Amino acid sequence: MRWFELVFDVCFACKFGRGVIMKTIFAATIALAFVLATELRADDAADCWEHLRAEDYNSAVAPCANIAQQGDDHAQNYLAWMYRLGLGVAHDYAEALRWYRAAAEQGLADAQYNLGLMYANGLGAEQDDAEAARWFRADAEQGLVDAQYN
Repeated sequence: MRWFELVFDVCFACKFGRGVIMKTIFAATIALAFVLATELRADDAADCWEHLRAEDYNSAVAPCANIAQQGDDHAQNYLAWMYRLGLGVAHDYAEALRWYRAAAEQGLADAQYNLGLMYANGLGAEQDDAEAARWFRADAEQGLVDAQYN
């Protein structure tokens, strides 16, 4: 697991947690991400994660897209999420599917699960239960509990 995968997995868990401790861990993890962001264009990485943390999706799109295009699987997953929900970008299931696939093919469990959901519900492509099952299985093999029930 690369350092930024660990950092952003912790961020995601803490972002949706409750209480002062979870928010403190979230803030510390974001700070750590800024320090460790040397593998990517540091400015884009810092801007992407800072804008996402602040839920400023309009400002997050450009820097997240830059590092997603460089191959960062977490940025690809977040960019797909923004396209799927129309956050900071025009709502576009096909573009969401493309970015989820890019991250899923790198082995990112969350992206594999999201890609499975897109195929299961026919979002961005024809509904394809076999393709959905393929991605849910890949995700479940990494231990994501939700995927084990799909």
